[in-house]
Amino acid sequence: MRILYSGNPSPPIDRLARLLEVVGLDVELVDAGSNPLSKETCAELDTGGLVFDSASLSKIAGTSESVRDYVAAGAKKAVLLFASDAAEDTCRFIEEVTEGAVIGTRQFSGETVSFTNSPAPEASALAGTCFPRSPKPALKLLGNGVTASLQIDDEPVFGLVKNSASVLFVWSTLSVFDVSRRLSSELEFELAIDEYIPAIVFARTVAGPAVWHNPSPSACLIIDDPLLQPTYGHIDFRGLLDSARRHRYTVTLAFIPWNQWRTKQRNATFFRQYGDVFSVCVHGNDHTTAEFESGSYEELRIRAEQAIDRMDKHRARTGLDYTPVMVCPQERYSVEALRAIAASGRYLAVANTRLIPNVPEAAGQITGADLLQPAMDAWSPSSLLKRHYPAEGMGKLSLNLFLGRPLILAEHHGYFATGPDRIENTVRELRQRHPALTWRPLDQIVRTLHWRRQIGKDNWQVRIFGDDFLLQPVEGEPVSYYLDRRMPDASTVSAVSADGRNLEFTAEQNRIQFQIRASAPVPVRICRRVEQTVHAPSAMRLHNGKVALRRGLSELRDRMSVGRDRASILLRPGPESKARAATEDKKD
Repeated sequence: MRILYSGNPSPPIDRLARLLEVVGLDVELVDAGSNPLSKETCAELDTGGLVFDSASLSKIAGTSESVRDYVAAGAKKAVLLFASDAAEDTCRFIEEVTEGAVIGTRQFSGETVSFTNSPAPEASALAGTCFPRSPKPALKLLGNGVTASLQIDDEPVFGLVKNSASVLFVWSTLSVFDVSRRLSSELEFELAIDEYIPAIVFARTVAGPAVWHNPSPSACLIIDDPLLQPTYGHIDFRGLLDSARRHRYTVTLAFIPWNQWRTKQRNATFFRQYGDVFSVCVHGNDHTTAEFESGSYEELRIRAEQAIDRMDKHRARTGLDYTPVMVCPQERYSVEALRAIAASGRYLAVANTRLIPNVPEAAGQITGADLLQPAMDAWSPSSLLKRHYPAEGMGKLSLNLFLGRPLILAEHHGYFATGPDRIENTVRELRQRHPALTWRPLDQIVRTLHWRRQIGKDNWQVRIFGDDFLLQPVEGEPVSYYLDRRMPDASTVSAVSADGRNLEFTAEQNRIQFQIRASAPVPVRICRRVEQTVHAPSAMRLHNGKVALRRGLSELRDRMSVGRDRASILLRPGPESKARAATEDKKD
């Protein structure tokens, strides 16, 4: 990919180049100099798509005509006409290149980003969705010659030029998201969708499998807190099983380890028998308030270790296996908690609605480039997976899938006050929007999660996000895979194996790299030197009593809510009585 400009690259051009590199393109900035570009020069430079910086190239007399002729002849790859200001020269350049389809740009203010049913296939997953943006100036396209893919307050800012012989995109923006900037919160990333999605759409249009992508979009539903018994709160698990079988979705129960002694054998047999639908993961330890938001590494190590020990005891007693993924209670955790959870080497990942915890020490540590990956692997070896509540809306869920993340839905028992109809509706709409989406057990999602890009006919680069990974090759003859895994301290890796066979690997700073040639699935294991196991001190009666009281009160609240909700539904007039509009508070 080449970006053509004249003089010095502007800040938006620099940021665009870095953004395209993060999504997997090899980018070259080319100074066109001060002499007019020719149509032939443009064709020679186009070896993998071209970006024309309208603001700087407009200063070179005769260049707009050459670019117009090059586009009119039908470019080899997609072309992006990039506009970062509303100057008169820039507007004239755009008008001449597009032969009047676009007559310029104009600055305005807008607070809403929306995606249309555009002809750009790479943007189709976001069609019809809408998002808020930071209330700052934007740059709209003037004229009727663009089929918009992205709009701000219904004004076109990115799309395809109609009737062009080439695949010609136009993008007008005053700012491109700086993927290198350290963020104070995840919200900064979420409110800047219009500053990076167009670049990703263009990159995927140009390069297809040669840019980073998740080839196997997958989903599951996690329900927090329930005891493993026939019913819990509003949930009838046999009814949920029937629903999941009919609509082909999977359910993971975030089980509180403190409850490990409370599961009856006959109930464990039910969940074990229907393992194609149900699985179990780890939900805190005692599930006390903010127990994993502590700043004490020693305390967190004990809690993380005790939680997994309790789950092991639960498995030994009931025969019901579990997925070693931690869901922190109340969606609250600290950076130290992620490190403590990873230190034992016994967890696959952590799942949370926040990828940047709401604690002071997390501010300014994560960049936009980190958030563009399928999982957050900057904090610790235990990668962080993002969860979403269905009430966040189909836009948030679709954006999550567009970015290549697994779709992990989170809910509590109150979501099922009217039965499984609400999750069925969500599953149905997701399947319509994303036909390739597969619902799978949580452990399969975690063990197969990766990014890949094709770097040659029989060569792929693969980024993985866990120590246990199942490589699933593309169909056909054996192919070489160059795998790498980000690791805060790569020196802790002692061995890498594929299908039980030790591999040579390189460990440099914060990355592990190794190579596999395969034509069939291969289990990969990265072995790390982990910290010595720690054990909780003998439990004090007072502490256990407080935990028991909290669990009893929480379960009483859940039982009482069933009666309240049923009464509310019965008293509600008309057809609306069969649906609850409110989502249960994320209080437990």
